[in-house]
Amino acid sequence: MKRSTVAFGRIFTFLLAAVLIAISVWAIASHYDVREAEQVSEAASFDSWNQLYEQPWYNYLLFGLTVLFAVLGLWILIANLRLNRVGRVNVERKGKTRSAVALDQIADMTAEVLEQTPGVVQSKGTAIDNKRERIIRITTTVDPQASTDVIEAAHQQAEEDIRVALPNFDVRTEYRLHVQSVED
Repeated sequence: MKRSTVAFGRIFTFLLAAVLIAISVWAIASHYDVREAEQVSEAASFDSWNQLYEQPWYNYLLFGLTVLFAVLGLWILIANLRLNRVGRVNVERKGKTRSAVALDQIADMTAEVLEQTPGVVQSKGTAIDNKRERIIRITTTVDPQASTDVIEAAHQQAEEDIRVALPNFDVRTEYRLHVQSVED
């Protein structure tokens, strides 16, 4: 996740927890007839609160809050489910110069090489940054009659090529294998 998404999620969770803790402390204190809890109850029981639903703008307010919270909830859900793609990453620093590597291009080139393997129908490569761990994910779709030994050898060669291209770089590789469905 992006830092902004993580920060927003933590702030939102903290505020929600603080509100829920305050409500529970008030409810427990009110049950035991604590004077401060009764003062809060008296201050919150304005006569206008009882007549709030009769106001002409009340339905619009409820509709607006419903839409706002629905959009906010969907955004939080989507932001937390989305994987962050990786473009260029810095490999080493020597003085004032940096070496940058495009992990997404390495993933794409590895997938292109795998597509040339007999029995491979399609191969797709992506580079992902998942919680400070960089992953090169290769998804390969193979023909049902393809030789597993040939496919495994191609994946091993791809792994060796990635390690040669990225020496001393912490990246995890995932190879996902899909078998194409047999049509009757």
